Amino acid sequence: MIDSDAPPEPNVVASNEPPAAIKAASASSCLNVESDGQHWAFRNRCSYDVQFAYCLMNAADPLASCAKGAVSGSVSPNGSSALIADRSLTETNADHDFRWVACGGGAGEVVVHLDQSDPPAGRCVRIGAS
Repeated sequence: MIDSDAPPEPNVVASNEPPAAIKAASASSCLNVESDGQHWAFRNRCSYDVQFAYCLMNAADPLASCAKGAVSGSVSPNGSSALIADRSLTETNADHDFRWVACGGGAGEVVVHLDQSDPPAGRCVRIGAS
């Protein structure tokens, strides 16, 4: 017999975080850096838009230097977004040490802040969120 005053059985969930938070937390793992021979780019392996902020620890490109801050960008689902020119044929011993954070969401939905580069850490700020 079932006791009607007993509390219901709890639902078992994989995470207590809402789906948007799960997507934001895992967005950095969606990206990998690759070269097409002309540009170094982020390849987004996920099926949703990703906003990112990145820098280079040993930057040959001063605009992308971690000492100067971070560069922001966006990459579409399963897409690619160029970061810097690939000069691997003319550079010798180039070390492209990219550091980044990323957030799931489209442009205008989320702003990414790279708060520190070593180790990379940052935050996602949802537009319109208080």
